[in-house]
Amino acid sequence: MATGQRGEVLLEEGVVLALIPAAGGRPARVRVRLEAGEHCEGCSAHSLCKPDSGDRRLLDAIDQVGVTVGDRVRVAVPGGAVLRVSLLVYGLPLLLLLVGAAAGARFFAAGDPLRDLWSFLLGIALAGAALPLVRRAADRTEAAGGQVLEARVEGIVREPDAGAPR
Repeated sequence: MATGQRGEVLLEEGVVLALIPAAGGRPARVRVRLEAGEHCEGCSAHSLCKPDSGDRRLLDAIDQVGVTVGDRVRVAVPGGAVLRVSLLVYGLPLLLLLVGAAAGARFFAAGDPLRDLWSFLLGIALAGAALPLVRRAADRTEAAGGQVLEARVEGIVREPDAGAPR
């Protein structure tokens, strides 16, 4: 993590795999393959990096500098975006799990030997119902021209070799 003008920023390096042209109000983006580091296990947003093979992660980032396929780039993700995503992905299902369990404990008869089981199942059902809500929120954010993680290419670390295939 680094601290910038807008607060904490997560900086990563990776290789550009594909260019995604601007369309429908969205800015031009690139798909970057990030190498997973030790900090990835503790990162609350690692589930939003699309898994590649092995320990590699893919992330779409807004291209601010005009990169090409094969460039090694530095990608920045604002810390506030990671917090928002964490609350959406983890906080909402947890809240619905607790609400469902509490509602089940209140509405099922106190003498019912399966009361705790029914309360638990109601909580699980509500938490499961959060998954489409999370996906819809992510789709709406992207449809409005934004990105869930607001990742941006900050600069080129190294351009590909002239003889290397792109």
